[in-house]
Amino acid sequence: MGTKGQQTRERIVEASAALFNIRGYAGTTMSDIIEAVGVQKGGIYRHFDSKEAIMLAAFEYAMQRRIEAIQQILAPKTSAVEQLHAICASFIVLLEPPSLPGGCPILNAAVEADDLYPPLREKVQQGLDTLRALILQVVTEGKGRGELQPYVNGDVVATLLIATCEGGLMMTKLYGDRVHLYRTIDHLRAYFEILRA
Repeated sequence: MGTKGQQTRERIVEASAALFNIRGYAGTTMSDIIEAVGVQKGGIYRHFDSKEAIMLAAFEYAMQRRIEAIQQILAPKTSAVEQLHAICASFIVLLEPPSLPGGCPILNAAVEADDLYPPLREKVQQGLDTLRALILQVVTEGKGRGELQPYVNGDVVATLLIATCEGGLMMTKLYGDRVHLYRTIDHLRAYFEILRA
């Protein structure tokens, strides 16, 4: 347990991460954050000098939770193909409590960060780089153990896995029907089988 000030800062970040992920960065006001955290305006500004500073800290928090969830799902898996399947399954987990409300923070922030918030765009790229590096590591280690074909390119696998799952997640949210995400994951499972050595 940290000091009262650290606890307040953590509450601000956690509450803001959920708000931003549901309402968007432009759609979330400082009043929304103050109400969600239950502190006075001065309490917010003791820890952050702007909404943008909260936004960046909130995205880092959300991204850290996302990577930790993936690592937890990966831990019991022993083969590269099982690990790739597990990363896909982590997108389904995003739809379930206690995941961060609103879905994937990468997808949500990437859409909004385009030209409006260059610092956020940079944070999203860093977060996506972390996920890509994790997938690349799975592929590299799988090839090293002789589980995957020698021609398998980890960067290609990362692009296809992330783009396909994020697209399926977007359609699932848009239509309110998980079938879209399930279809994309089924397609990727078949693709991963082709990569087996």
